[in-house]
Amino acid sequence: MQTILKKFKQFFIKTDKTLWLLTIIATVYSVILIQSMQRGYSYNYLTSQILAIIIGYILAIFMTIIDYQRIADKWILFIILSLILLIMVFFIGINVTGTDDTAWIVLPGGLSFQPSEFVKVFFIISLSKHMQILQERDRIHSLLRLPR
Repeated sequence: MQTILKKFKQFFIKTDKTLWLLTIIATVYSVILIQSMQRGYSYNYLTSQILAIIIGYILAIFMTIIDYQRIADKWILFIILSLILLIMVFFIGINVTGTDDTAWIVLPGGLSFQPSEFVKVFFIISLSKHMQILQERDRIHSLLRLPR
């Protein structure tokens, strides 16, 4: 536990404070916007969004503390997980009120999420690993001219 607290302290000392300030300002603004549109709906979107914001900030801190190379080395796992999530939508996907697509999965407790949001992150991880491999093999000379 002491090691985790030490890493969090080091993180906050080294972090880009301007970036975090801008992120927090954007988050507060989005919460205000959600609260202002909330009045006409029976479902409390604000609670689920605040929960998602908290989880997002925790994951952002966690992702910056751990070694990204260890994550990138597991790229095949992320591809498989992406495929599973996208296939699940066909079988247990729902249509959320206010949307016209069946792209959501309901979790226990009534929360729902879009698997495609995770797939975007997983794609970035796998693409970065593939570009690293190409660079190590001296196959990338510029981003404008990738190998065929």
